[in-house]
Amino acid sequence: IDKRNETIKQQPFQLVKEITITVYFPGDSLKVSSVNFTVDNDVPISNHIDQFKTMFAEINPYEVFFSAEFKFYENGDNIDIYSEIEKGVGKMKSFIDEMLNRIEDDCPLCDEIEKKINRFKVNLFPRDMFLVTDYLYYPDREIFHRAERLAGVVGMTSKTGRNLLSVFQSGPLSKIGGSIFTKFILMHVMIGTTDLMPTFMIIYDDNTFELDTFHSSIKTTMYRKINEVSIKVIKGGVRQVLLMAPYIVIESSQNNIPLTSKGRSELAKNEVLAFMSVDCNSIEEEVYFEDDKIKCESYIFDKMKSVKNSKLELGKTNMAPIIGAFKVKNA
Repeated sequence: IDKRNETIKQQPFQLVKEITITVYFPGDSLKVSSVNFTVDNDVPISNHIDQFKTMFAEINPYEVFFSAEFKFYENGDNIDIYSEIEKGVGKMKSFIDEMLNRIEDDCPLCDEIEKKINRFKVNLFPRDMFLVTDYLYYPDREIFHRAERLAGVVGMTSKTGRNLLSVFQSGPLSKIGGSIFTKFILMHVMIGTTDLMPTFMIIYDDNTFELDTFHSSIKTTMYRKINEVSIKVIKGGVRQVLLMAPYIVIESSQNNIPLTSKGRSELAKNEVLAFMSVDCNSIEEEVYFEDDKIKCESYIFDKMKSVKNSKLELGKTNMAPIIGAFKVKNA
């Protein structure tokens, strides 16, 4: 009661909002700003972004990919409030579950509390859907585009908040021989189309994994995701990173250089479904399937034979931050 009175009545919570602007390139990123705001000196995000127009034009006169990430803290503390909310909701659920197991009886009040806790859907949505906004800016026209995004959510089965690798290898995939990468490829190729949402699979040393499936109307999201995965690698515990993503194929030409990514996509001759893998031993693997052949079993069989010990080609530039992160970790 004393703590509640202190928090609510005597010392109101002082919220600090931090906004970080990061510019992304095909194989790199650059943090250009990190500013804190309080309730008293808050500004609209549009005002904060507008001040970078001149700098964006110097970075690339045709298009600039950047994101705005939000973090929330208590004034004078560096604890991320969103992370604490996630932990708090988890602890509340665990407490109610344990209490129901111990009393072994119907408890209408507990059921009501459980319903209220379940309304906090913080664990059901990827964190970046709440706290990161991706943008594309055309300097020559001074036009901003905000990404429209989708995300796939997979249930978690381990205490770490990740999925057990043994679960991935069981079920229908248990009948497929070969490596995890082989299973990852076939689970997507068997759908028979290149029109799929990009997916990262991050495998950890403790035999758990994460799947991050997403879609965005602009390329900024893909660049950001790659850089976020590289940060996880540097923090440690990551054994292997796999990526599935559609790629368009166009002719390399000097005339394509001043075009925007949207303009280049309109020149696409073909689309492929690309798979790539990089691990902690710097072993690279890559294979891709053309959209007009992906339903042909003999074609798939032949392509699968070329997977082992292949080097990254299509993904060499995009996967550079992850490759670099493994090298830094192993240095």
